[in-house]
Amino acid sequence: MTARRRGAALWPGLTLACLLAVLAFVLSFDALRIVALACGVQPALAWMFPLIVDGSTLAFTWTTWAFRTRGMGTWYPWLMLVLFSVVSLIGNALHAHPVQVNNMLLPDWVPPLVMTMPPIALLATTHMIVMAAGRTFDALDETEVVAAGEPDGETSDPPNTGDDPVGDASEPSETGDDAIGDGPVMPEPAVIPDAGPSDTAADDPARTADDNGSDMVRGDRELAARWAREMNVG
Repeated sequence: MTARRRGAALWPGLTLACLLAVLAFVLSFDALRIVALACGVQPALAWMFPLIVDGSTLAFTWTTWAFRTRGMGTWYPWLMLVLFSVVSLIGNALHAHPVQVNNMLLPDWVPPLVMTMPPIALLATTHMIVMAAGRTFDALDETEVVAAGEPDGETSDPPNTGDDPVGDASEPSETGDDAIGDGPVMPEPAVIPDAGPSDTAADDPARTADDNGSDMVRGDRELAARWAREMNVG
């Protein structure tokens, strides 16, 4: 069994990050709204400017992770994220100015530096939330892949343990019952044709020579008898 390492719970950190993101957004919203009013935007429409700037920052923060998980190019969302983050930083810095409180007046460079913290905090917290959500989705995908690779519990055929014989003697074989117990089948003898007298004479050279000699003697006797008859007649 493989032991799995338990990770820390993410929900406390994510809850705190969401709370900080909301607070940073409110402060940045107020600063950018005043900048929009200073730029001549109507008071009834000035609230749209911070939503456009900080809302685009949040949207492109998510888009960079979404593009990366799908194998798409991330240069465009990264470029837009940097652009709107810079606009938010500049807007919050322009809004800040020294104000005397309890006989304390800060230098001119301190308020702009301090007021850049809300947009930085907003960007950092949203980025952390996106990373945590991405890790969670990746873990869920890996769990689904592992579950898909496990067998469904289907039972396979049990192995042959030797209890059942491979062949049953009581069952007939493929050749049938007639082929068992009848004994071997003898081949039929081949029929050899009888040889005639000519074949026998041709196979025996001595007999052929005797027959030729008898024919010659018989012909000589007939010729002598004919010659004698001709002499007596004459």
